[in-house]
This record gives sequence, C-alpha cells and structure tokens, in this order.
Amino acid sequence: EVQMDSELYCLCPLHWAGPTCEVPAEQCGDSVMYCYNRATCDEQNKKHAQKTNDDNDNDGIREELLQYTCDCNAANLYALEYMYENMNDDAITLYSGMFCEHPSTVICADDVVEAVEDGAFCANNGQCTIQSDGRYGCLCDMKWEGAHCEFRRLLSDLEENNPFGGSGSIQNNNDKSTSASSGGEEDLPLVVIILVTIGGLGVFAVTLYVISKKYIGKESLETMEYITDMEEKNRKSACANAYVVGEDDVDEDDDALYWGTVG
Repeated sequence: EVQMDSELYCLCPLHWAGPTCEVPAEQCGDSVMYCYNRATCDEQNKKHAQKTNDDNDNDGIREELLQYTCDCNAANLYALEYMYENMNDDAITLYSGMFCEHPSTVICADDVVEAVEDGAFCANNGQCTIQSDGRYGCLCDMKWEGAHCEFRRLLSDLEENNPFGGSGSIQNNNDKSTSASSGGEEDLPLVVIILVTIGGLGVFAVTLYVISKKYIGKESLETMEYITDMEEKNRKSACANAYVVGEDDVDEDDDALYWGTVG
C-alpha cells in the first residue's frame, strides 16, 4: 500500500491491476497498453521496423509504434473453463470493451457455451434482445453503446438517445445497430421547450406592465384634474353662499357667524 493525498492506494505487482490488485492484467509489449481479465494482446502491425529511403541516423530504418488490440475471446474462454472446473453455471462472467475491462451484467443465452461462442451477453446493465435474424443483441442504456454496451457514448450523443425506448440504439452481437425509434422526427429537448416558454411569458409580462402603467398613469392624471376642478367649483360655490364680512366688521364679542373671507 502507498499513501497519496491522505488516501491509501494499492501498488500492484506485475500482471495485476484494479483498486485491490484483483484484476489480471497483461502488458502489451513495451507499450503502456494492458489487456485485463486474462485477455491477450494482438499485434496489429507485426513488421514494426522496415527499411526506407529516409535519411536518418538509423541507416534509413524507421521503427513504427506497435499497435495492439485486446482479444476478449481469450478471457471468455478462460471464464468458461473456470466455470467447468467449479461446476457452477452462475459463476461465469464474460468480458468486453477495448481492454476487456467491462464484465457482463446479464447472459442472454441459456447455454453458456453459446453465450461465449456468439457473444450473447450485455454489460453495463444492457438488456438482452432478439434480432429479426434470431441472434441476440443488447438494448443499451443512454450512456453506453456497442455490441455489448461496452463503449461509453459521447456527450453530444446523449442528447439524441433515451434509455430503453424512445430514440434508443439496439446493438446486436456483430456490431451492427438498428434504430429503435418510437417516433418520427426527433423531439426537442425538454429544457429547450421550458426555456422558450419562460422567455415568452417574460416578454408578455413586460408588455402588459408597460401598457398598464401607461393606462393607469393616464387615468390618474385625468382623475386628479377632475378632483381639482370639483374643488375649485365647490370653493367658489361655498364662498358665493357664505355670509361674508370683513375683519374690521367683526368684534370679539359679537355673536355673528363668521364664515370666511374673500380676498
């Protein structure tokens, strides 16, 4: 064990990997590529050094970087052999992926030998399907694709596919895919519809506010003018009907009724 950033990590010996060094790993030549779960490395360009007319320091010999792929069939055959040794059909786990790193989550065929030979299994919670030609395939969750749902989708693809129905992807075991769309044209994402609706409501609310403010302001102005006119008329009427006297005509002791003055 080694400690990094206050956490413990396992420093695995050669040919082993995983969080607890539980996964068999084979290094492909001198490269940094590994194949897991007893899968084997396959060289893609065996003639990696060839004579050329290049003018270099290696007598014209250009060394090409070896390219490898992982043979998951070797891992699955080992799993089949291990199952027979333990006489337990439930103990078998098949593998897929670029590095054979994804274990099966469901075996599609009832016969495990058929499952190994035909690759009839799904990983990453894919669902088994039967194609029109009678072969098994996998209906993948929206985050995965491939014959066994072993490849992670790109983020741009996630918006176009829904898990298990709708616009999904059915993958058969020969890496052929068929559309599983339940509708014609693709539906707009729900978030776009929500944003458009909110935007429309916002524009409507602003327009209504401007119109109402203009209308209310106009009504308020007319009402104030009306009140002012009425007060003026009432004042004149009150003064006309009042008993009006001057200040000099009123004694402090008089009992006369003082209504007001006019200037």
